[in-house]
Amino acid sequence: MSELPKWLIYGGNALAVVLFIIGLVMQNRVPTARNGNRLSAIAMFIAVLLALTEFKVFEPWLIIAGVLIGSVIGLFGAFKVKMTAMPQMVALFNGAGGGASMLVALSNLHEKSAEKLGELANANTEATLSTLTDTVMVGADKITIMGVDEAITTILSVLIGAVTLSGSVVAFMKLQGWISGRPIMLKGRHAINLLSALIIVVLGGLACFYLEPPIPVIIAFWIVGALSLLLGVLMVLPIGGADMPVVISLLNAFSGLAAAMTGFVLKNHLLIVVGSLVGASGTVLTRIMSKAMNRSLMNIILGGVGGTVIKVTSSTPKAALPKTEAQEKPKTGIPAAVEALKKAERVVVVPGYGMALAQAQFEVVKLTNFLEEQGKNVVFAVHPVAGRMPGHMNVLLAEAEVDYEKLLELEESNEEFPKTDVVMII
Repeated sequence: MSELPKWLIYGGNALAVVLFIIGLVMQNRVPTARNGNRLSAIAMFIAVLLALTEFKVFEPWLIIAGVLIGSVIGLFGAFKVKMTAMPQMVALFNGAGGGASMLVALSNLHEKSAEKLGELANANTEATLSTLTDTVMVGADKITIMGVDEAITTILSVLIGAVTLSGSVVAFMKLQGWISGRPIMLKGRHAINLLSALIIVVLGGLACFYLEPPIPVIIAFWIVGALSLLLGVLMVLPIGGADMPVVISLLNAFSGLAAAMTGFVLKNHLLIVVGSLVGASGTVLTRIMSKAMNRSLMNIILGGVGGTVIKVTSSTPKAALPKTEAQEKPKTGIPAAVEALKKAERVVVVPGYGMALAQAQFEVVKLTNFLEEQGKNVVFAVHPVAGRMPGHMNVLLAEAEVDYEKLLELEESNEEFPKTDVVMII
C-alpha cells in the first residue's frame, strides 16, 4: 500500500483538529452535547485512519483485531453499562488513555534502541555485551538512542501516563466498591512517595542526559514507569469518595497531558493538539470544581495524605446554644414532608450521590412531574461536585428525560433559593 501524500495527511490532521474543537465546544452545552460527542467520534475515526497510514500499519489482521477489540469494548460500555456506573467507566477511559501513552512512549524507546543497535551491527563493530552496556561506537562517532528533547518528553509521557493509569484503576475500584471508598492511609506512605519521587528525578535525569548505553537507559525508563505507577496508587488511595469528582477530572487532565507528551515523542501534531485540548479543559474543570467546594486543589489532593484528625472527647467544650433554639425540634418524617410540599409554590430539588446510589432518578422525576401538575414551579439545583464524577447528576437526570431548562447551575441556584418555599435534598 502506497503512502498518502504529505498534504493529505496534514489536511486530514487539520480537519480532525477542527472537528475536535467544535465537538468540545458543543459538549459545553447540554442541548448540543450529544451531537458534539458524535462529531468528536468522527474526528477520532479520521485520526485513527491517519495514524495507521502515517506509521505504516498496513497488516490487515492487526487492523481488524484492533477494530474488533475496541468495538466490543465500546459497544459493551454503550449498551450494558448503566448510567449510575458512568463514573467507573470514565475512570477506566482515563486510565486507558494514560496507559496507552506510557506504552507508546516505551515502545518508541525500544524501537529507537533497536535501530541504533542495528546501525552498530551494520557497521561491523564488535557487538559484545560490554559494548552494549557501555558506550556504543560506530567508527569514531558515539551512537545515542534519541535526542535530549525527545528523551525528556518520553520520560514525561511515561511518568504522567503511569500515574494516570494506576490512579484511575484505584479510583475505579473505590467507585465500584471493590475497596473502601473512605480515605485509606498506608503507613510510611510519605517516605515511599518522597523516595519514589527522588529516584524518578535521578533516573530520569540520567536517562535524559546520558543516552549512550541503550540497555541501562531502557532499564531506567522502565523503573521510572514502575515507580510512577506506585505514585498514582498512593496519590488516590488517601482521597475519599466525596472528592472523587475532582480526582477524576484531574486524572482526565493528566491523560491529555500524557497524550500531548507522546505527540512530541512521535512528532505527531494531531496528538499534541488534541492532548493539549484535553489537558487544558480537564485542568479548567478541576479548578472550577475545587472552587465550588471552597477548597484548593492541593487541599483535596493532600487532605487525605497529611490531614489532621480532631478527636472529640468528653472534655471538649460544646457550643453554647440558646435553650429555645436547642430545644425546638423541627417536624420530620414523611407526613411533614408531604405537608410542606403541599403548601409550597416554588420547589428546588438538589440531587446528590444518594439519588445515584439508590438509582432513584426516575422516581424523583415522577414526583416533580406530579408537583408540576399541581401548579407548582419545580427546578433542579445541580452542584458541580455532586456525585462521583463531573456532570454525574446531569447524566442521571438526562437519562430520566428531565428538561434541560430545569437544570440550574451553581450561580443560578443561589439566586433561586431566596425565592424558594421548599428545598428537597436527595
